[in-house]
Amino acid sequence: MYLYYLIGYKLVNTELKNEKDVNDFRSAPDILKNFPSLNQKVENTYIMALDGDVDFSPEALQLLLDRMKKNTKVGATCGRIKPGGSGPVVWYQKFEYAIGHWLQKSAEHVFGCVLCSPGCFSLFRAKALMDDNIMRTYANVPTEPKHYIQYDQGEDRWLCTLLLQQGKRIEYCAAAEALTFAPEDFREFFNQRRRWLPSTMANNLDILMNYKQITKKKSMSHLYFIYQVILLMASVLGPSTVLLAMQSAIRTVFSTSAIVAYILTYGPAILFIFICLKFKSQTQLTIAMILSAIYAMLMMAVVVGTIVNISEEGFFTQSAVFMYVLVGVYLIAGLFHPHELTDLFWGVLYFICIPAGYLFLIIYAICNLNNVSWGTRETQKAVLECQTQGTHKKKKTEEEFGIVSVEVIENILKQVKSRKNQDSPCLDLVPSIFQWINNFVILRSLESVVSIFKNTVADDEIVKADGRSLMQKSMGRTMTKFLIHEDKTTDENSWANAHGTMGDLDQDEYNFWIELIDKYLKPLNPDEKKEKAVDESLKNFRNKVAFAFFFVNGLWLVIMTAMNEVKNVLNITIQTFEEFTIIIEPLGLLFIVIFALLLFLQFFGMIRHRYGTFLHLIAATNLRKRKRKGSSSSTEQKNENTNAQNMGNETRTIRQNGHQIHLESDGMSMRDIEESV
Repeated sequence: MYLYYLIGYKLVNTELKNEKDVNDFRSAPDILKNFPSLNQKVENTYIMALDGDVDFSPEALQLLLDRMKKNTKVGATCGRIKPGGSGPVVWYQKFEYAIGHWLQKSAEHVFGCVLCSPGCFSLFRAKALMDDNIMRTYANVPTEPKHYIQYDQGEDRWLCTLLLQQGKRIEYCAAAEALTFAPEDFREFFNQRRRWLPSTMANNLDILMNYKQITKKKSMSHLYFIYQVILLMASVLGPSTVLLAMQSAIRTVFSTSAIVAYILTYGPAILFIFICLKFKSQTQLTIAMILSAIYAMLMMAVVVGTIVNISEEGFFTQSAVFMYVLVGVYLIAGLFHPHELTDLFWGVLYFICIPAGYLFLIIYAICNLNNVSWGTRETQKAVLECQTQGTHKKKKTEEEFGIVSVEVIENILKQVKSRKNQDSPCLDLVPSIFQWINNFVILRSLESVVSIFKNTVADDEIVKADGRSLMQKSMGRTMTKFLIHEDKTTDENSWANAHGTMGDLDQDEYNFWIELIDKYLKPLNPDEKKEKAVDESLKNFRNKVAFAFFFVNGLWLVIMTAMNEVKNVLNITIQTFEEFTIIIEPLGLLFIVIFALLLFLQFFGMIRHRYGTFLHLIAATNLRKRKRKGSSSSTEQKNENTNAQNMGNETRTIRQNGHQIHLESDGMSMRDIEESV
């Protein structure tokens, strides 16, 4: 809706409303080719995507615009996202976000393209969105189980996939920083990642399957696709790799037999898979929380086991060298980002929580592929549904329109405040006074909106609505009235009266909404048979993917375990000049070499990207000459200031790494920027 309104109506229709032959062209590229003035305009028009809780400075937007102006092939660009909030879950994400941006996103930018420009803080070029198979394909409704995961569970990543498949570049600007509030609760964090992980894998797989089409457009190379294939394989084998590391550490530290170590390590993981397939989501999350805490303690055994191995086998064993490289790369990466160096402090917490993030979270996500709800930001709906269970049926019109009466709202609030219903499964949704205050505000707002909505539709139209919110013939008229309706009982000092302007929509915009509603925004009629069929198809899809995923991980476990049991036969022993014996495990060495190669590639990409960021900041910095004593008079200084203003370069000051930096907007004022956005 936003894309078609902002680009289709506000930009294209407004620019070409006097052209009579516009309808002769069927596609947006066709129109742009035949109207050069519009082509130039859409190339320099951008749409900024934000989350409601994001905080950023105007200079961050200017830096994103710099990326767009530098290369017209760039379809989207994103900045450095920093998670806000407090608590252990947020601390874990601080380190995760830091490493992800320092190494992975920088490497993607340098060696190929960024695969996802996050919807919380990104800039998109209007012309890129108008290209073939992007905006129109993005409007498609899911029809297959894979679509529900790829399209709806990560809509920003899906849009970026379409851009990449059309040969557009997506870039990362580290100097443009934004703060977004991250999940602070374990359950909310797991539900967020339950959406992200499958969507990431599905979209990455889609890109890899279309590598021929993308490489022909020269936006990414074959080597970059090989790099992404290795990363995807590492993600898939993450759970089994964590189990192998823990099993080896338990045997070393506790001197247990192999069978006991296997039971202690693999048993809870297998049990959790069964729970995720058979029990409800809340039970799954509770068990995941308990197991994550237990395995976090066991991860300390991994630390001890590694230290013991180093002391017994020498300081140049495979495990020791791997640990040196890993810690060294992270430390140097932190030094290259001095203003973010404190994020490294949470690396210890991140390490002991590896089983939670790379074992139980992945199992939870794979086993819940059939759950296509967002899981986050649905609290108000859940409270409403749970608290209204067992209430009397209302009038037919109220049932059809979902109208919440004042009495129902007051009853809900009384139950929330008193919390008399101790058996309600929704009590954990309102754990504090702040949440039920939020519920109160939202429900009151809904009640006022519904009352306005009722006044715009005649009673006879409501009765004939046939389960829809509006009759098709009155959709546009009613929506227009709803948009411009002025409640006569509204206080004159209300925000709308003080700051807003009300009036009728013009005929062009009215016609646009009529067509858009009819084609894309019609309310869907509930269809129980169709919903059951979708549920069954999602379950079947989940079962197939889960079987393949766990089979691959199980196969890797068997291979690595078998190799570990016969390692005395396969190992290569080297006697060093210091009388230390180095034992080389061929398969383990291969794994470490591949991981180290990826790490060094990402490290090199980070160095190259930091150099580019440095040049970007230098280019955007205004090095103003200081006035020397007696060198110029006040009149000369005034003339210099006047000449500087005439150049049209607006200068603003920000703080970066403790220093003041003056950014120039290359002749574009903030008003121009706001208008173009």
